[in-house]
Amino acid sequence: MTGSGGVPEPYVGQISEAFLGTGLPERLSDVAMWVREPASVMSSGRNNVVLVQGVEVREGESVDLVVKSFGQPALWRNVCDKWRATRARRSWSAAERLASHGVGTPRPVAWLDSWTGNRLTESYYVSIREPDVTDLRREIIRLFREDPACWKIMNLLERIALSVRAMHRAGVIHRDLGNQNILLTPEVDGHWEAASFVDLNRARIFDELSEIQIARDFSRLHLPSDLLRVLYEMYFDARPSAEFSACERRCRRRYGIHARTRKIRHPFREARIARNVEPRMRYPEFKDVWIWDHRSAQPINVLHRRDRNKLHSPRDALGVFVSTLCGAPALLRSYRKNLRQAFARQILMKERIGLAIEPSDETLDAEMGALQSLGAIPILIRFYAHAGPEGWEQAMTLARRVHERGHPVTAAFVQSRDAIRDPSTWDSMLQLVLDRLHPFLDWVEIGHAVNRVKWGAWSHRERMRILSPLPRLREKYPGIRFMGPAAIDFEIPYPVSTLRGLPEGSWLDAMSHHLYVDRRGAPENRQGPFDTLRKCAMTLAAGASSSRCSGGLIVSEVNWPLTGTGVYSPVVSPYDTPGPRKNDPGVDEETYADYMIRYLLITICSGLVERVYWWRLVARGYGLIDDTEIHSLRPRPAFHMLQRFLTEVGDATFERYESAPPDVHLYFFLLEDGRSCVVAYRTGSPAPWALPFECDQVRAATGETADLAGGKIELSGRPVYLIPSGHHGIRKR
Repeated sequence: MTGSGGVPEPYVGQISEAFLGTGLPERLSDVAMWVREPASVMSSGRNNVVLVQGVEVREGESVDLVVKSFGQPALWRNVCDKWRATRARRSWSAAERLASHGVGTPRPVAWLDSWTGNRLTESYYVSIREPDVTDLRREIIRLFREDPACWKIMNLLERIALSVRAMHRAGVIHRDLGNQNILLTPEVDGHWEAASFVDLNRARIFDELSEIQIARDFSRLHLPSDLLRVLYEMYFDARPSAEFSACERRCRRRYGIHARTRKIRHPFREARIARNVEPRMRYPEFKDVWIWDHRSAQPINVLHRRDRNKLHSPRDALGVFVSTLCGAPALLRSYRKNLRQAFARQILMKERIGLAIEPSDETLDAEMGALQSLGAIPILIRFYAHAGPEGWEQAMTLARRVHERGHPVTAAFVQSRDAIRDPSTWDSMLQLVLDRLHPFLDWVEIGHAVNRVKWGAWSHRERMRILSPLPRLREKYPGIRFMGPAAIDFEIPYPVSTLRGLPEGSWLDAMSHHLYVDRRGAPENRQGPFDTLRKCAMTLAAGASSSRCSGGLIVSEVNWPLTGTGVYSPVVSPYDTPGPRKNDPGVDEETYADYMIRYLLITICSGLVERVYWWRLVARGYGLIDDTEIHSLRPRPAFHMLQRFLTEVGDATFERYESAPPDVHLYFFLLEDGRSCVVAYRTGSPAPWALPFECDQVRAATGETADLAGGKIELSGRPVYLIPSGHHGIRKR
């Protein structure tokens, strides 16, 4: 029997017009029986959700329904529900509002309430079941644990941001926007359809939402803090306002207290929920979330700096400080000695400059052709723990190929968070690769950017796990030279403490470091008292002052990021914030080329660095060759300038360095045929410069012959090659 609007007695409520005149209103009289059917329960707790399959609407047509049954409220809630509507009715109103604005939510069917006097005894919200859906909670856990690809996670965050923005623009504030309440259609090729919103019983409808309301709504999403930052920038299509950020942090702290005290407030319910959660459906600890970004060839930070700092052990920081303090006297003595000896000896340039390349089926032939034009320079190939056996095989194939072409090969082993947590993966990779490649490997680097937590190591103990196989490997492969510990940037305490912590009886043949300078400026620029030369002197001192390093310094990674390359730039990834970027780290292609040659001159010719590996040959955001058009690679100016540099002085002997006013730098080389070559550039503004010696020829950085008008040339920050007159020596003017 049905009452007003087709609602079955004894209920009051509303049924969607689409189902009036069908058999569904009469069937809804069985709603109480449906809810009591245990086999159909989808979730239980304060409110129960059940699935009712095959409810006949018309002859030959049936639907699957989801029924949410709201528990009997407390007496005081009855008064509120009489005044502001029950939870079932609020769910209906919010769903209707979303549907009318084209925002995803399961199609509403009905809301039904039953009252006995002023007491609400039954309350139901009924909607159509959406087939083949998942939710944000399941998908984010799956991606974190099984498929941590940055581009997929960014696509998912963008879909969530746009869907939530659409909900808010419809005037609906969810007020329980947890990950489990955002439904998703399974991805297709890493791309997602618009999200749908469920569990709307707390929702409210307004004409316009304030930033404070939006911040409160977001505060229940469970994501690492830097992924939340990206989500908010996607939502606002800009950086959020200070008001929003402050309110969001305040609301998140408040909700965090609420969530942490659930076990105290509801011990039995929380214990039951914990028992029923499958281990694979538990969120990993945020420090264990490791996401790889193939566009910038690095993992991303998933936490804000302040949150990363909270996870660092004060004891570990103290250990790093004490190790550095204990080694400080020897470190400073070695540093001063290195500065005195800079540019003081002759340096044979052959095999001092290397390149890193990555295995790629699409670009490999083009890369091999490019390498051929550079000569048999040393090559560094990375082996990534997260790539698995298939990726290791691909990198080994590349190593054999470049070795057969006469290149000295270095294998650099790169850890992941999983490899640190489960060292068997790390050991398997080392053993497999070295067993096959050890006969021809020039160097082996163990560990990568060990002082950056995004690369997996959160403590000194975990850094030691990366280096712990070293004694065994030295014993098994006595012909291999090992380098490390490969810290990044100028953070000397980390390599100092890591070297001091090496296993007893173990040592490194050289210290490797990723020695970046000023990523916005010239290599001659200072950061505090340190320019490139002084950074090299201090980094070399860190190894020389340790009893665990018997050799010199190798720079195993360096480059300048390129502006305008978006998420492919290592300093912009994983998300390029809309709008102008202030003080953006990065340089244009021409400046990149100039800085590269000047960096190589300073590091190699000073005698403080044994070898520099440029990272890398092909990369859109920082490489010598641009792979934006994957089937038509474009050599950048830096590639042509490196080619000319190697042609001019790649086999020469560096003799001495001189500086001339104003801001002119001169590097003197002796060529194999006995002639001289001087590489010159100016760090100040371009200006005419009178050559201090007689010169037969001046060649530009890419090989063209420059004009020698009146013994003067236009000298700028771009190096030029001066060929002095005379076969033996330089005649002064």
